[in-house]
Amino acid sequence: MEGKRIAWCTPLPSKGAGGFRTIIQNARALERCGCTSDFYFTPNLNRPADENQIREWLKDWYDYEPDHVYSGEVYFAETYDLAIATAWDTAAFVADQSCKHKAYFVQDYEPMFFPVGTEYLEAQESYSLGLTPITIGRWLARQCQKMCDKEPFVTDFGADLSVYRQLDTSEKSYAICAIYQPEKPRRASTLLLEALAIVKDMCPELTIYLFGSEQALPANSPFVNLGILPIEQCNLLYNSCLCGISMSTSNPSRIPFEMMASGLPVIDLLLPNNLFDLPSSAVKLTKPNAASLAGTIVDLLKDKQQLKEMSIAGPAYMQSRNIECEGIQFASACKSILEDAPSTHVEYQPINRDVESNANEIMNILARDKRRQVIKEAAVQARPASCPSKQLHISLTGVNDHPLEIRVACWSDPLQKDIVWEYMTPHEEKWECNVLLSEMKSQPSLFHFHFYIKHSDSKEPELFVSFDKPLILLPVTVTSREDFPTECRIPIAGSSNRMECTLKAIYPQLEHGKRASQKEQDDTLQPHRSLSGAMRHAARSLFGRRR
Repeated sequence: MEGKRIAWCTPLPSKGAGGFRTIIQNARALERCGCTSDFYFTPNLNRPADENQIREWLKDWYDYEPDHVYSGEVYFAETYDLAIATAWDTAAFVADQSCKHKAYFVQDYEPMFFPVGTEYLEAQESYSLGLTPITIGRWLARQCQKMCDKEPFVTDFGADLSVYRQLDTSEKSYAICAIYQPEKPRRASTLLLEALAIVKDMCPELTIYLFGSEQALPANSPFVNLGILPIEQCNLLYNSCLCGISMSTSNPSRIPFEMMASGLPVIDLLLPNNLFDLPSSAVKLTKPNAASLAGTIVDLLKDKQQLKEMSIAGPAYMQSRNIECEGIQFASACKSILEDAPSTHVEYQPINRDVESNANEIMNILARDKRRQVIKEAAVQARPASCPSKQLHISLTGVNDHPLEIRVACWSDPLQKDIVWEYMTPHEEKWECNVLLSEMKSQPSLFHFHFYIKHSDSKEPELFVSFDKPLILLPVTVTSREDFPTECRIPIAGSSNRMECTLKAIYPQLEHGKRASQKEQDDTLQPHRSLSGAMRHAARSLFGRRR
């Protein structure tokens, strides 16, 4: 393939994206065969970026510099021997170009990313545009065989065995790890957290590490969130844990294969997409509900012999699946497409035959209790708080990062017309401030509270926690409703700390933060006193006075 020119068509890259890392790996595999690569990026209105910005991202995040970078083009700027679509929203673009050979690198069954609607149908239609599919994994090949008019080429899931390997000096901790990416619905993060909460109740001494996302955990989560890790630290994590959980509801993730290469037993979901590429010797599949997932984790942790056998089976399975082998398979598929050589039809069979098992009664009871607790907490969070004035006292506890300053923004208007900013003052172990809200509202209004933190080494404050709370702002002449609290405590989760915010009403209404004088209070209550006196006089006239 010496001298062949390749056009890759992809969405914008994002930091830590495994799918884009795979694209770069395969581009390098083609370049080792003598090809050159240009990249065409589809524009994203939510992430405006020009070619220079995209080049910086590619260099910083993936240490990769393609020959040319184009963004928002309607036609190819050059002539190419092979064009490769990499996502459903790039397939039509490639199909429209005047290039003889066109491929579709399929890493996931993307219609599953969407509800049944326009995007679902367009993603499904992308397999019918005449592009030759190259799938990663056998389950995807089966899917494409049903929908494409050309037989797919297949590559295996590989792992970088120079990074993901068993470490001789590593010691296992009483810990597990799980991929947590709430921004990707196919990761079933809510199900994961529900199951892990049950596991933590059953095994309180167990440390549970989550990784893979910069999003904060929900409030009061008893887990350690490591965020996005470099690959070397991922291998250290895998070597220090007893098992790993990597759940995908569409095509398998690459992460279970990297875990296997590190000797880490893996747990995934018992779904059709996971039967064709994940071996039962190293991966346990479980029914997709919290009780079953929790039960599988707890049972595996108790079975030291099975943990040992899976730790041996994983590296053995991955021994012939180095990432270079995957790149060679991809380059071979591209060579066949350039030579108009068809792929051979293969009937793929499941390799994981885990027997479906139901959760035991204890796990079902714990799962039920967790669901009820979630409902109760949601009810408390949704219950409005009553404030008899426009002033609100805010205190924040659990901030352990020793910031230089903290500011809070508060608003209820969708356009933020009523936004109020206040600096918070440290006092003992709290950060406190009073906020003067803009107007009284007798009906519940949803207020948004965003806290910004600034450290001595940062130029600008950064958002680090936020929450919403409905408030009823009652005039000073009206007694606060007894059924709504005038003080509420809200647990919130930061990037590394558990924090709690207390909202406390200040009575009476203070426009400028000063205590009202007795005269002001008398003037406020005078209409009520006059009315009360008139009522007493009318009663005496009606019933007479007894001597």
